[in-house]
Formats: sequence, C-alpha cells, structure tokens
Amino acid sequence: MQPLQSTPEQEAVLVSYTMQKQAQAVKLGADLFGQAGETPSDNYDAVMANINALHDRSKRRKPSVKLISHGNILVVPKHRQVFVKDAYIKLTRIDFDLLCLFLNNRDRFFTPEQLYMSVWKSEQAESVADVVKSAIKRLRKKIGEHDADNPNANGFIENIRDVGYRLPIVHKHDN
Repeated sequence: MQPLQSTPEQEAVLVSYTMQKQAQAVKLGADLFGQAGETPSDNYDAVMANINALHDRSKRRKPSVKLISHGNILVVPKHRQVFVKDAYIKLTRIDFDLLCLFLNNRDRFFTPEQLYMSVWKSEQAESVADVVKSAIKRLRKKIGEHDADNPNANGFIENIRDVGYRLPIVHKHDN
C-alpha cells in the first residue's frame, strides 16, 4: 500500500489498515472510523486524531452570516435583506439604513437631526423633522403590512415628543 498523502478534494479509501494508519488518515482529512483498536493507546490516538481533525475543520469554516432580529423582524445586513414573519420586505437604502441604525442602538433616543446626519449623510434639508418623520412613517407601514399581529407597527419605533425616536427593547413575553 502506498503512503497516505493529502491533496485538496482527494478521497482516500483504506481497505486494510492499522490504528496508526487510521489516525494518520484522519489527520489528512478522513472522516470518523467506527473500529476499536487493540490497545487503549491505539484507541486514544485515533480518538484524538478525530477530535483534532474536526477542530481544524471548524477553524477553516467561513464565518456565518450575521443576523439581527427584533420581534418578528429578521435582518441580514450583509445582503441588505429584511424579513417580517418570513416574508421578504423590499426597503430603500434610507429605510434599510434607518432600520439598522435603530436595531443596532435599541432603546437609545435619536433626535431627528441625529437620524438625518446618520442615515441621509448629506446637507440638511429645509425641514429635517418632516423628512425623518416621513421616513419613519414609511418604514412602520412597510413593516406593519407584513405583521398581522401589529399591522400599524405600533410601538415599533416610538416617538417621544420633544425628545426623539427610539426602538424599544423587545422582551420575550412581548412577542
């Protein structure tokens, strides 16, 4: 039998092998074996090779996609996708950025000016308060259209007079 060598995407099949060969095969990328060795030392070596191989594979995995959830809302920032109760919602750049700003700063108050500077990132409009109010109303409507439990998105983004807007923290019993 030829010595084992590791190459990308290569499969190795062993017909006759020792526990040492099994350990070597696992180190090179083979999956778990279901045979016990003749001595405890052989078993230990094989088990440790399996554990180390699985650990090495887990380190090579690509990081999972970050998800943000709030009540019935699920956001996939990397793909700029929003779902409410598993229904995809198409949002404009402004709507999406506004939603993410609130989701990443739950329970924090923002003045209309702070929201405008963070989301629109341009010179101030004549009526910043009206622009922000309109965008929040539009976002509430889009979210509410897909949430039968809360069709008006009440309490989704709160407006506190003379203070600003905030996204309150959702407690498990609130869902």
